[in-house]
Amino acid sequence: MNPNEFNNSLSAAQAKLRNYTNYVFPVRAGNLALLFISGNFYHQGWRGANGIEPWKKLENKRPGKILIKSGRLMRGNYYTTSPGVARVRNDTPYARVHNSGFYGTVSVRASQRKKFKVKGVDTGRLTIKGKHAIKNVHEVSNTTDVRAHTRKMNMPQRQFMPTSMSDSAQFANVIRGEIQRELKSIFPQKL
Repeated sequence: MNPNEFNNSLSAAQAKLRNYTNYVFPVRAGNLALLFISGNFYHQGWRGANGIEPWKKLENKRPGKILIKSGRLMRGNYYTTSPGVARVRNDTPYARVHNSGFYGTVSVRASQRKKFKVKGVDTGRLTIKGKHAIKNVHEVSNTTDVRAHTRKMNMPQRQFMPTSMSDSAQFANVIRGEIQRELKSIFPQKL
């Protein structure tokens, strides 16, 4: 390889590397981050340096998985890219509290608490036995005013999203492997 060919191949590799770092890598890193976050929800814990660290169990024993009731928190993860940068975000209002944990007082706004009673209403149809079919209807029977007050909250940390590369060794290894794989294809040994 003469110096002119070497210079051409080096400038081509430089252009590939610039394209990879500015446009290709941020998209791949964002997708890998979303896969990592989905895995944390699937495993119900944080995949850190010591394997899976399970999230603290719920106190009220609601059936189902932790942090998944409607699925809004899990579906709310997305990433944005700019040249050389990928940012993973979640815009649900309670995402930061669950990811970081919270201990303190919060203010509760004034509201009205409604009390319901069940009333049987005739549907106009007959059952198989010939009786009138009854449908249960919930009616507001009483309302009470709740004054504004403060409440102490202790929300344990249930981290699902990394806040930095040093948070999870597993995630850092996946990103490092992606970079090394691409660098080997951009800079072959013969260069």
